[in-house]
Amino acid sequence: MTGPLARTAGRLDAGFDPILALPEQLILGYLFQPIRQVPLAMIAGSLPTVVVAWFVFYWPFKRLVAGYHAERRSRLRRESLRLARAREQEVRT
Repeated sequence: MTGPLARTAGRLDAGFDPILALPEQLILGYLFQPIRQVPLAMIAGSLPTVVVAWFVFYWPFKRLVAGYHAERRSRLRRESLRLARAREQEVRT
């Protein structure tokens, strides 16, 4: 099922042959034996990805939202000035 490259990588990476580490018969219960170790390993393995994704998305979106808010405030200020001038001209006439 696994090729020679996977077996070599397993020997180099973990120091053992992954094929020899498997039991004779694979049963469903065998997959759930290390259930406590799997979530911890998944969390530890995902931390670098989370940190990178946070930096990649947070800072650009923070700048994007700040730019949007600044433009919105500017637009609201211009609109209120335009309305104030229109009211002044109504009062004069």
